[in-house]
Amino acid sequence: MMKRCSCGSRDTRRSTRRGWLERRLLTMLRLKPYRCNRCSRRFFRFTFGNDTAIPHADSNR
Repeated sequence: MMKRCSCGSRDTRRSTRRGWLERRLLTMLRLKPYRCNRCSRRFFRFTFGNDTAIPHADSNR
């Protein structure tokens, strides 16, 4: 399933986890970072099972 950015683009990719919070805590909460290839916004999505995403609040840049 493609992850959609708040700009509406589905042209997204997984982003590298940064720092302790993202590597440990967000992993336990099943949040994964993504980046939009169109607007470069970084955002997080809840994931369950085989990488199926449920929208979550976007992070602020």
